[in-house]
Order: sequence, then structure tokens, then C-alpha cells
Amino acid sequence: MSHFTLPFPEYDIANILQKNFPKKKNFSVSIPLSRQQKFYDLLLINCKNKKVLTIQVKSSRTFLYEGKKTKNENIFDKYEYNGWFLNLDIKSNYSDYYFFYMPYPVHDKNFRPRARWDRKILVFNKKEMVNILSKVKTKSGNKGHSFWFLLNSFDNKIGFSGGSIRFNGLRKHLLENKLKEMKRKISLPFTKKNKEEKNT
Repeated sequence: MSHFTLPFPEYDIANILQKNFPKKKNFSVSIPLSRQQKFYDLLLINCKNKKVLTIQVKSSRTFLYEGKKTKNENIFDKYEYNGWFLNLDIKSNYSDYYFFYMPYPVHDKNFRPRARWDRKILVFNKKEMVNILSKVKTKSGNKGHSFWFLLNSFDNKIGFSGGSIRFNGLRKHLLENKLKEMKRKISLPFTKKNKEEKNT
């Protein structure tokens, strides 16, 4: 008899979604039985209107961030951690949402580890994911191999580094700031009038 396991990042995200999309309001969070399932790791279902959102979960260890000596070092050297991810190959039928899960240890002012962890979860819809990955290029214009999200334990400031570019301003992609959008999308009836929602 085979044993079914669920990676903790997916379990944690599923638990958060269940609290924000409760069963009493006809929502359901489902997982595939196969751990090799393509295109999604979680399904968020509105059982009333049959609308489904597919979710891909990516997780990374976090590392102490060492800013590079550039003109922007006064901005980017202020980050504590970075999460590293391989570049993605997004096809036309890929997920509706991409979740990036990054746990990190909480330290005190003297940088002594406390006995607890916290995490940042970033969320991008498919259109946003295509846009941000299009920026991950080398100086020669080729597709970059990987990218990093930069973060702190003491605030919600989020940065990005990929290929030859770096920028700030990704706070709006924190999970708590994307829930309203997700609720709007899954609450809409599946009709021709909102066909564009399927492609974002």
C-alpha cells in the first residue's frame, strides 16, 4: 500500500485558503493524489458556481542576503533574506496562480535565533507571472537561469533580483494582499462575459 504525503508548504497554504474560503460558503480546497501531477498542486473550488482556480506552489529555503556592490546597494543591502527559485517555463495551459513560499527564522536584535519560524508567501496570477519572468534575462538578452525574492522579517518590503535586473515594490503580491482578487475571480460565474478572467 502506497503512502500519500503532502509537502508542508502546500499543507500550510491549503490551511490558509480553507480559513479564507470556508466550506460554509461553498468553497473547497483539493489536492491531486499524484505527486507528479502537472500544472497544479492545489485546486480552489467554488462548489456553487463550479468555478475552479488552479494553484502551483513553489517553495525555497531562505538564505542570509548579501547585497552586491552596485549603485543600488543603499536600497538592496537592507534586506535580511532571499529565497532562490529556478526560472519557470509557463505554457498556455499552466496554473491560474503561483504561490512562492519562503520560511525564515526569527531573530532578536542581537541576531540570536529565537525558537520560532515565520514565512512570507507571494502570489502572482498567470499574467503577472509571465510579466515578471520576462524580465529574468542575462545582460546578453538570454533567458536567466534563476531569480530571487528579497525579504525582511521585520516588515513587508519585498524585492526581486533576476538575471541582470533588480527592483522593489512587490508588497502587493503578499498573500494577504491578493486574497481579495482571488475571491473576486472565483466568485464570478463562468460565462462568456468574463472569459478574459480565464486568461489572467
